[in-house]
Amino acid sequence: MRTGILGVLAVVIGSAAAQAQAAPDIEGNYAGEGEGSLYVRTLILDPETGTVAASASVGSARCAGGFVGIGDLKGNVLVLRPWRKEEGAESCLVTLTFDKTGKTATIGEADCQYYHGAACAFEGKLAKKR
Repeated sequence: MRTGILGVLAVVIGSAAAQAQAAPDIEGNYAGEGEGSLYVRTLILDPETGTVAASASVGSARCAGGFVGIGDLKGNVLVLRPWRKEEGAESCLVTLTFDKTGKTATIGEADCQYYHGAACAFEGKLAKKR
């Protein structure tokens, strides 16, 4: 019976280690283009739970805006909600989908017009900067 428990523990520990290694390294600065220039900065607050803080900005000749949020990294997808709830902007979600290395990402949003106006969005492709 003792070897059975040790075997189960080895599988659980090995599985947890594999999951931790599979998470992309997403902390840092990203830049790219969409409906304007896009900049994102990510900061891992708790690697064990996947809690991440991030700021995003978009700008063009027609619009500019910014967003600061907190969310959870699940696999390679980070879903952010506003850090501070603003009346009329409670439903904003910003989603970052990272490649397996964390060197590139796609950013998208839902209901975030409050943060940047109607002429642009937090949408496009990003590359990690050194």
